[in-house]
Amino acid sequence: PAQPVNLPIIMKTDVTRASIAPIRATDTWLSGTTPRVTISWDKPTARYTGTLIGYRVQMKINGVWVSLKSQTTASTRSYTTSTSYLKPGTLAEFRVAPITKRYSTSYLGYYKSVSITPTTAPKALSVLEVTNNLNNLEVSWTPYSSMLDKGGLEVSYQIEVTKNSDGSALVCTPSAPNTCLTGNTASGATYTAKLTATNAKGSVYVTKTVSVNVS
Repeated sequence: PAQPVNLPIIMKTDVTRASIAPIRATDTWLSGTTPRVTISWDKPTARYTGTLIGYRVQMKINGVWVSLKSQTTASTRSYTTSTSYLKPGTLAEFRVAPITKRYSTSYLGYYKSVSITPTTAPKALSVLEVTNNLNNLEVSWTPYSSMLDKGGLEVSYQIEVTKNSDGSALVCTPSAPNTCLTGNTASGATYTAKLTATNAKGSVYVTKTVSVNVS
């Protein structure tokens, strides 16, 4: 009679960690000077061990990866943050890894990274000077000194000078960097200068009123 054949029992002990496709970062700014970024990804398509239970989202802060969300739900496909570590005009780095579970053990998959430079509207203006210069008004201002103040975008400046009594506009002719001069001022009249700074995300302005006494 045929002898029984003893077949070896092979147990699979290796764990295949999950991996996601390249992730995406989008500037999702809403308003003001608070940056906002959304990181998005797709569900892993390659074979992996266990059940998908969520994702870990991290940001590199001062050279160290820090978890913004240690574990999302399994159905999550994006994460939006306005963390104070986001700075307009400064590159931000993020990474996401899937998390799987087999029996009672969780496994962190492979990270995918992405970078983005968030942007916002410019910061509020604070320095605007209006002085009498013979029969003219001299208007001068201090421009932004950093990309952070500019909201991470290029900024343009516009000066408007109006007579308060009737709202008529005065021409302000550039006379030096960040300075302009008006003509046709009337003694005893009050004028308001308005400086507007604009970038692709929005505008901010500051005004200053001055009474003129021309001899």
